[in-house]
Amino acid sequence: MDVSHVSLAVTGLAVGWWVSSGQSSKSEPFTCQCHCLGSVSSDRSDSGNSWVWVALVLVLTLLFTNLALVFKITYQNSETGDRELSVSLKGMNAGDVVYVLYHGDPGVYHTRLLAADLGDDEWMIVTPDRHIYAELYAADNPDIRRFFHAPDGRIPGQIPVAQVYSFAPMDARQFGDLLRACRQEAEAEMARRGLAPPAAAPVAVQPAAPPNAAQAPPAVPVPGGPTTWVAMEDVGPHRRGDVLAVDPGPLPAGHIVLGDRALIPVGNLTLTAMKVAADGVAAVHFDDLRVLPVRFDAQGLRRREFNAAVALLRDDTPQGGGLQLQGPASLLNILKMLRDQNFTPTTFHEFWVRSSELGKGDRSVFEHECLSRILESMITVDQMNVPCLQSAELLCRRMQVIREAHRISPSAPDYSAADIFMGWKYRRSGQGVDLGLAAHVASELKNEAAIAKEARKAREEANLRRQNPRKPGKGAEGDGGGKGG
Repeated sequence: MDVSHVSLAVTGLAVGWWVSSGQSSKSEPFTCQCHCLGSVSSDRSDSGNSWVWVALVLVLTLLFTNLALVFKITYQNSETGDRELSVSLKGMNAGDVVYVLYHGDPGVYHTRLLAADLGDDEWMIVTPDRHIYAELYAADNPDIRRFFHAPDGRIPGQIPVAQVYSFAPMDARQFGDLLRACRQEAEAEMARRGLAPPAAAPVAVQPAAPPNAAQAPPAVPVPGGPTTWVAMEDVGPHRRGDVLAVDPGPLPAGHIVLGDRALIPVGNLTLTAMKVAADGVAAVHFDDLRVLPVRFDAQGLRRREFNAAVALLRDDTPQGGGLQLQGPASLLNILKMLRDQNFTPTTFHEFWVRSSELGKGDRSVFEHECLSRILESMITVDQMNVPCLQSAELLCRRMQVIREAHRISPSAPDYSAADIFMGWKYRRSGQGVDLGLAAHVASELKNEAAIAKEARKAREEANLRRQNPRKPGKGAEGDGGGKGG
């Protein structure tokens, strides 16, 4: 019931009160002792009666007009199959907007676009997140605290604009597409219930005002095409990055939506979903291999034991490629070697200093200790999956360079192979020379050296044969020089 209905009702009540008060306070006719008494009182009585009838007709007209505006009479199919007369409030039509305050979400008014009447105050509605489902707008709905009907889409004065979750701005075509999609869902719902589909209400080509396009802060649109609901975790049959629904398709039954997040029941579990653009599904599916699940100690500090962390490390290739270094990855093998010997990077540093007989003031000792503490902190405190990090691989290779340089001569380390150990793309020893070209030249020189080597061996074999020719053999057996006789 809007302001016009209330105005008509108040006007009818006022006129009715005026008529009733006029009849109750009507005075006795003026009595004259002369011969004109009959004619004077008769004229006044006729005039008063005519005004009363006019007022009654006006009151009845206003009341019936108000009833026609407020109530609607329809025929509905009963459970027995008979058609029965139904009288209900009139005023909610397809294309109107309702602002709903739910019990479970106090302080936020949710915008609902009415698309198709399912009967008995139940409507097929569209939400700002493009969800389509049936909802009952009546006093006996336990989920709704209160709701406001806005035929023109404008926010009522009783609702704070900042507390409205509304539609993003849309044009007439998008508005019509939403209503058509919702009506198709309404027809399917009526078919499931075994009832006749609702009659399609006419939709204006250009609505009076798209829902809250100018007054309410619109919901943030997601760029990149149609929005998609994607699973954020592994629950039941669903895996992280699985597409659950694409607008305007609905989410599974029983879901709860708050902004761009949703909770979906999966058996006895609950799945968290996120709304992203179609081109952002791959980013959600991407599993960040660089970090481990964070663990805390009894005091609430981030801490994971070294041996337990090494057991969780993986050397999978992350999205976008693995290590951009030459040579094989060595960090995971080194860490497992330390774990098997019951070392950590820091304790192994102390063992290496003692076993290598290095001087306490050697610069390499301090560098190796610093790198060891950094690597151990990345694993036990930051809880990072270091085999997938190129920075951690470089730390490990630098420590191996230091150990190898001091292995043969602790007092005179040899760092000539440092570039090869580190796997740099560009080496100091070959400035301005492409590594691919250098490898090609080295391969060709190797082939030429192999050819020259084989040619030299062939010449040596030929010379050896000339120096030691084969001696002629003795005569054939039985070919003796005996005398004949």
